[in-house]
Amino acid sequence: MQLKTLTLLAPIAVYSTWAGAADIREREVDFKIRPQLLASALLDFSEQAKLQVMSQGVNLAERKAPGVSGRLTVANALSMLLADSDLSFVETAPNTIAITPSHPATTVPASNRNFIRLAQAKPMPAAAPARPVEELQEVEVVTVYGRGAQAATIREVPQTVAVFNPEIIEVLSGPHIDDVIRFLPSANNLLGDYALGNNFNIRGSGPSYAYNGMIPSPVKPGRIGLVNVERVEVLKGPSSITYGSMQPGAVINIVTKQPTSEYYSQLGVEVGSFDTYGGSLDLGGPLGDNVGARVNASYQDRGAPFDHWRQVTTVVAPVVSFDLSDRTLLTIEGTFDSISSPNGIYDGRIPTVGTLLPAPNGEIPIETNTGYFAGVTQQTEEYKDVGARLTHEFTDNLSMNVQMTWADVHRWGVDGFGAGLTANNRTITRTITPRDQGSKSFTAAINIATNFDTGSVQHKVIAGVDYLSYRSFGKLGTYAPATGTMPQLDVYDPDYSVLTPLRLTRTTESLFTSSTDAAFIQERATIGDLSLVLGGRYTDSQAETYTTQVATGVRTRAPDTIAKEWSTQIGALYDFTDAFMMYANRSTSFSPRSPVLMRDGTYFTAPETAVQYEVGARYLVPGTSTAINLAIYHIVTPDVLVRDPVDFNFFIPAGELTSKGVELTVAGHVAPGVTAMASYGYNPTEVTKSPIPGQEGLEFQNAPEQTASLVTRYDFSQGTMDGLSLSLATNYVGKRWAEATNQRELPAYTRVDLGLHYRFNDSMEFSLQGNNLTDEDIYSGFQTAVIARNAGRNYMFSVRFTPTAL
Repeated sequence: MQLKTLTLLAPIAVYSTWAGAADIREREVDFKIRPQLLASALLDFSEQAKLQVMSQGVNLAERKAPGVSGRLTVANALSMLLADSDLSFVETAPNTIAITPSHPATTVPASNRNFIRLAQAKPMPAAAPARPVEELQEVEVVTVYGRGAQAATIREVPQTVAVFNPEIIEVLSGPHIDDVIRFLPSANNLLGDYALGNNFNIRGSGPSYAYNGMIPSPVKPGRIGLVNVERVEVLKGPSSITYGSMQPGAVINIVTKQPTSEYYSQLGVEVGSFDTYGGSLDLGGPLGDNVGARVNASYQDRGAPFDHWRQVTTVVAPVVSFDLSDRTLLTIEGTFDSISSPNGIYDGRIPTVGTLLPAPNGEIPIETNTGYFAGVTQQTEEYKDVGARLTHEFTDNLSMNVQMTWADVHRWGVDGFGAGLTANNRTITRTITPRDQGSKSFTAAINIATNFDTGSVQHKVIAGVDYLSYRSFGKLGTYAPATGTMPQLDVYDPDYSVLTPLRLTRTTESLFTSSTDAAFIQERATIGDLSLVLGGRYTDSQAETYTTQVATGVRTRAPDTIAKEWSTQIGALYDFTDAFMMYANRSTSFSPRSPVLMRDGTYFTAPETAVQYEVGARYLVPGTSTAINLAIYHIVTPDVLVRDPVDFNFFIPAGELTSKGVELTVAGHVAPGVTAMASYGYNPTEVTKSPIPGQEGLEFQNAPEQTASLVTRYDFSQGTMDGLSLSLATNYVGKRWAEATNQRELPAYTRVDLGLHYRFNDSMEFSLQGNNLTDEDIYSGFQTAVIARNAGRNYMFSVRFTPTAL
């Protein structure tokens, strides 16, 4: 099994005590499974029994299962779950059970074309079992569609979906969400490895992040960590129907780790290049008959190749669940996330000349930190939230999901920034900016989901209402010498000391408040092999913006931003065969804008909108778990704000951006012991309308035309190599423009990461990870004169210990 750096450590399976038993059916387990749909009941069974459960030629979607409670053998418990069905089960391989028809037919009827691999709360042991039953087919169960109120398989969604399950996440080479997202086709990070936050483009636009089906506001600070993440689901393109305000790139739904039915613990430690070290803890289990808990925590002290750069991250994420009844589950979950940068938040930016371009004095040393001022720069950011989720099944076909989240984020400190080389080609000018800003928010959502039939038509309907209250503040200013100007920094021989006394000047204070109400409905209707999806959402939001000039005390209020917007979605999916299906969709997105002052003195406040057209095809390779997805898309964003051609100090809504492309993804268990995910993206972007001469035809900032990636691992399962795993994660990013005016082109690169992992025994695993082994020069950037350097070759050694029992 793959072993990752500390904060990426996902829980590994507690290997079963029956591993050498003659018949896994006789193993006894303390089961606690409530009455529910059979697919969901088998998910619980899979997690509690530590077995991989698969279906073979069986439609599980509408079947129901009774509850199972008490200490039972695996065979008895599974027989009870299947008692009201015409299904049976068979052991197909070690640790693997297949659900089959009691009287299998020679051919599978069209209505039984759903082959489902039930996603587990814990991954199974790394050694891939033999697969003697060639008909087994695996498809990930996802919750990103329908905002968590209804689970669906990838084959049911008429839109491009990618799922990073624990097996894939463990192969990847970093502890943050961007270490996952970079392997999506048509994805690229503008800010790079050392920035405090993420700024991805996907299909030319930014994504939105959701947690367990809800988009928080504010978004969690810094680079989102994976310490308490079970899996990552990505729904490509606009999805404002179920998720509300968002950019058209994608929804990235982060599914967090939940309490386990048995006591579980894992301890991890790591040490790596640049004096990086840390530790993590994953602890959970039942607190009583109806209560379960889990806490994930991590600490990482991270270094970099630059002078005076450290980042200390502490995360604590507890979760408690209460079985209020057989049909009611209450989950309370919280997060505390602290990011301390004792020397400032330097992100690796350096002058372009002397780095990407030649300079008279040669290459600027990698150690140079252009943002550090000794004894001055420092920053701390803290995020905390608490949320509750209540799910209740009124009947087998009617359920309710209620979610509420309160969040608070605060960032304070002093930032330093450097510019490009001056005329002497040795020094740069710098600025220091004090920062004090934060926000508070409350989000609530209620969803109702129901399934019913009208004649031969099967309906799945979800409807809901949302509410968001948001308030943010900011205090800005400058640090400058009491007399004279800030000394320049020699980037070839830097002196970071501050010899001149500095004076703080507060310049502005801002206050922003907003509230949003929304209602939506979405239906999926299935008629034989054809599925149709139709949805609409109405959003009513308003915001107030205040700015105070500290020097004069004058407070101004911009016009209220009012957005009343409909978002729509229509899609279709057709199953041509058991393995091949095609889909098409049209979906829209919107995002409110802050007031923008026009040249005539009026304000522009309309939200930003976008529309996507997409067609695609999926092929589930028979006899394997491999899925192939091909998609073609076209996204148009009208009324983009561009510089006023008469006066560049103002903007006008006169632009139009177009992103189109082709994406190909292959993922699954491609051979015994081999897990892989490969992708290719071709994404030409263009400014299709602009009043500014020379702007039409320009490409988007930070949008490479071509991307490709491969994530794979091979698990040895026999002989002296048993327990050894090898992993490869590589991605290619083509040329892209650092800024919207297309002046500085960043070079293409290929990053290669390799991992060597060894499972010493059921409780101990070791990993040695080599990242960017070819020491590729990788640059990010959003300016012409300054770019950011990313990590060169580096290594990480990790150990994790998982006791089989507490």
